[in-house]
Amino acid sequence: MVKEIQGHMRLRASGDRHEIRQQYVPSLWSQMIRKLENEGKDAVPEVIELMDSYFLTKDDWDAVMELGVGGMDQDKVKIESQTKATFTRL
Repeated sequence: MVKEIQGHMRLRASGDRHEIRQQYVPSLWSQMIRKLENEGKDAVPEVIELMDSYFLTKDDWDAVMELGVGGMDQDKVKIESQTKATFTRL
């Protein structure tokens, strides 16, 4: 999963897969997953803009979600179903 994310991000990020995992994934988690959880559907356009800027796909979003770092376990994340639906549509 990290190699896939690194492959998509290579035009914007120069790190190897270890740097992507250690430096970028925690930041992406906060800027994508946590933002959707905290701000709801209003954050969807901003999250998609961030993903577009790093050439990330929905699969990459799922990978970042699954790779949750430290205490950021995906089972503890509560994103409203309306927010998920809006995110999926866009």
